[in-house]
Amino acid sequence: MTLRVADTLEVRRWILGFGSEAEVLEPAALREALRRDAEVLAKRLAPRRVPPAPMSLPEGRALLRRAVKPHASR
Repeated sequence: MTLRVADTLEVRRWILGFGSEAEVLEPAALREALRRDAEVLAKRLAPRRVPPAPMSLPEGRALLRRAVKPHASR
């Protein structure tokens, strides 16, 4: 399909509506713009890992975790 447009913003939005089923072959600038848009979107949708908040313990105490092995079935 060939389109002549003054600005690619609306065309980019239209193409992105097709998701991974669309591929722009040329012009290279439009292809690159869509690649950047997809990269930003992927970063926004990526799961966020939030580190746990540090626990405050009384002076001189440490938090230890002990590995617990499951009991074997009899």
